[in-house]
Amino acid sequence: MVRGVLCPKRAIGSDSRARARAWVRREGLKPSPDNDYPMKTLFLTGPVSLSMVTEGLKIREGDESRVVSPPYLPYDAIVVQNAFGYVSWAALRILLSLRIAVVMLDYQGSVLGHMSPYARRDGNLRARQLRASADPKKRLAVARSIVQRGYRRRGSYVNVGAASTIKELMRLEAEGAERHWVRWKQRLTSVWPDHDFDGRDNPRYRARFRAVTRTNAVLNYSYALLESAARTTIHRVGLLPDIGFLHVPTQPRKEPLVYDFMELGRGWVDDAVLAWLSKPANRDRRGFKRSAEWVVRLAPEKARELVQYVSPRIRTETLWHDARDIVRSL
Repeated sequence: MVRGVLCPKRAIGSDSRARARAWVRREGLKPSPDNDYPMKTLFLTGPVSLSMVTEGLKIREGDESRVVSPPYLPYDAIVVQNAFGYVSWAALRILLSLRIAVVMLDYQGSVLGHMSPYARRDGNLRARQLRASADPKKRLAVARSIVQRGYRRRGSYVNVGAASTIKELMRLEAEGAERHWVRWKQRLTSVWPDHDFDGRDNPRYRARFRAVTRTNAVLNYSYALLESAARTTIHRVGLLPDIGFLHVPTQPRKEPLVYDFMELGRGWVDDAVLAWLSKPANRDRRGFKRSAEWVVRLAPEKARELVQYVSPRIRTETLWHDARDIVRSL
């Protein structure tokens, strides 16, 4: 029996708050007033530039510009989509030195590239990760814990103890996902009776990043933010994103551990998207665009509003503690 794998957290109390404060001191971050450490994202699109001036980091968007002074930049990620302009080497250096990730999205809202700080390199840890992934019992134990914690945050339950292999666990997880989306659709109906959501699958393409409805376009953009947070967390603790426990690489360049970590935060994103779509202005058709291939994406300003709403609801500090639990279990 493998012990110490993602054990359920205790209620937040003095011990966890002390750990959070220690984490802030260790990472050199400015304490948040509420001690939640949510994801703070700057979304850039159109004509933009980032450069260093005497006063600090100059951010230009269109005809407007502002200067933010290090070391306390109010972001932990910068998301760029459909932008043209430049980033100076000096600006890029200060962003990475202050541990701010830079994420590029394609026109559909999927992650195109990710420049992540915190690249801790620990050969011993990575060797332990490889051995654990190759050990059927330990891999199953870690994967069970990821599924259990992720679905608990979604308000759902998956009987992970019924799985004796990864294949069986993935089948149970897929069944749990189907039940989750049925319930999620019912919740969406209560706030948007004539919604356009009929599941996450695309009727023509296997790839879910080709959204054909407004709801799925919003979910895709929001999951891209979660993917960025998951990848940054993985690099920060020193794990290999290529070696997963629940997911396996289905095609080149995929990173299974990123998808494992995303399972831990999907509940936050699903709830945030539901709340965002409950407001009629956010689902207005004028805030979306449809390509000739019938792919739906958000207009730039609507994407900015979505990023500003969803990113604070992604609990990066909680993901970091999840990662540390996995590291201790290897």
